[in-house]
Parts: sequence; C-alpha cells; structure tokens
Amino acid sequence: MEISAAVLPAFLLVVFANGAQAQGNKLEAEGHARSINGDVATSVDFHNTSSAARKVWWLGYDGQRKLYMQLAPQESYLQPTYLTHPWLVTDAEDNGLAIYYPDSKLRQVTIE
Repeated sequence: MEISAAVLPAFLLVVFANGAQAQGNKLEAEGHARSINGDVATSVDFHNTSSAARKVWWLGYDGQRKLYMQLAPQESYLQPTYLTHPWLVTDAEDNGLAIYYPDSKLRQVTIE
C-alpha cells in the first residue's frame, strides 16, 4: 500500500524504527514522503537522548534529503517548519531511523 504525504493528517507522527525495512541506508517510507506546501507554520523540538550523534534532515518537495542539523548526544534543537514537511532522523552514517510529521502545535521528538 502506497502512502501519500498529501493524505496524511497534519497531527500524524510517523515513526519507522526498530525493524523498519531499509533500502540501503534509506527507510522504505522515504520513497513516499515529501513536503507538500509551506502554508501553515509550526515547529518541531528534537531532543537527542541517545549516546550517539543523530542527524536531522528535511525531506524536500522532491522527496530528497536536505541536512539541517547534526545533534550530539543529549543535544536539543528547535526546527521551524510547516505542517506538511516530513523530517527524517538518521544515525551518523546516514542510516534512516525515523520520519516525523509536524503537528499544528509544537511537536516534541525524543530521539533514543
């Protein structure tokens, strides 16, 4: 079943971790996730509670990764964004760990 980001509700938080089907270093869901528009502003607050570095990528209008931030262990980062913009978290080697969709209010994401 193909999931289009256009039909996902804005409040949806999608996490593909622990056993997600990866294709190389990409999550299978990356093939379906892309930004739709920049109409409604919001923010995502990323907290890296893991003991390893994590990267935060925006999945652009073309569905391609655009690196925005590398978080050291125990580091946090507030990312302004829009409701239809998916955010990918990877490990330091760019292996996909999870994809998050913003909410209409501040979304807090804990990266473990």
